[in-house]
Amino acid sequence: MTRKEKIDFLKENFNGIGPAKAEKIADLFHDVDNLVTLAYNKEAYEQLKENLGIAVANKVMDQLAEIKRQDESVQLMVNCGIPYFSAVNIAKQEMQFETFKKDPYTVGSSCGLEFTHCDRFAHILFRRGTSPDMSRARMQWLIDAMLFELENSGHTFAYMHQLVKKINGYQKKKRYSPTTYSPETLVLYLMNNDNY
Repeated sequence: MTRKEKIDFLKENFNGIGPAKAEKIADLFHDVDNLVTLAYNKEAYEQLKENLGIAVANKVMDQLAEIKRQDESVQLMVNCGIPYFSAVNIAKQEMQFETFKKDPYTVGSSCGLEFTHCDRFAHILFRRGTSPDMSRARMQWLIDAMLFELENSGHTFAYMHQLVKKINGYQKKKRYSPTTYSPETLVLYLMNNDNY
């Protein structure tokens, strides 16, 4: 970041930081390429506290930590194939991102994301030790996604065995989703769901 970019970044992203404080901070950290890398840095905090006071130091460090969290969240979602702007919108709303981590299928569906992207995201969370609810919401969205695929390939209706074959084929292709569904399970699910 150039000095001007740092000043603009501070003025745009930090409440209560005007041009004068932004210039002081930019000059204080003139040798730092990206200010976000200062998040959680004790030396940077002490420098801010000494030069601008404890209130400004706390505000800047809290905001840098939040921006870093958002950047990491966005990167994780983009790596799963979720479009950048959708990822930014989800990450900006902390509550929505926390809900997305718990149930990527319901939130992803409401945000217009693709099933495969959310499934990949759920898999990454699951491998990292977080276990999102993958039962009812995943089943519903998986059925929707497979019916949509069948419709796009020219089918106006699908027999149960076609749907089961499509769903289980998807499951086998994604080795992290070893579950296979029996026709009976899907029939019961479809019969108990008002959407079908």
